[in-house]
Amino acid sequence: MFEKLAVQYYEEDELSVSLINEIKACMLRAEAALQKELMEIIRNNHVFHDWYVTSFNLYCEENITLCRIQVSKRETQYVLKFDGVVSVAIYGEIASSAADYPPRAQGDSFAQVLAFWIDYTDYYEICLLLDNERYIIIKAKAFMVN
Repeated sequence: MFEKLAVQYYEEDELSVSLINEIKACMLRAEAALQKELMEIIRNNHVFHDWYVTSFNLYCEENITLCRIQVSKRETQYVLKFDGVVSVAIYGEIASSAADYPPRAQGDSFAQVLAFWIDYTDYYEICLLLDNERYIIIKAKAFMVN
């Protein structure tokens, strides 16, 4: 579902009312499924806008599938954890030396987060919109932030 919205996001100079409403509806569905503290982290950090992706890990062993993405801003870091991964789709190069985004003041990064969208139906669907029209969509049975 987020594939269509991500394409619109990058094509439009300004987000349309229908796109904004669709994203809000997704967030509301997710909010009903997530712990209150987790939604507060997401909202208090402005859905990770202008945060930097500093690591991306995908694990699969003994019927366990995990994905972890570390994001940071200044001195604060969070690890977005996905358990029971259904799928991972990466659009564009996940790590690109040609990426054109403001450099992170402290340490290395391979992408800047422009937006973070989340939905919940039978599983969580998360979309991290990155600089240079790149984005990651992860579908998983569980989602946490540490």
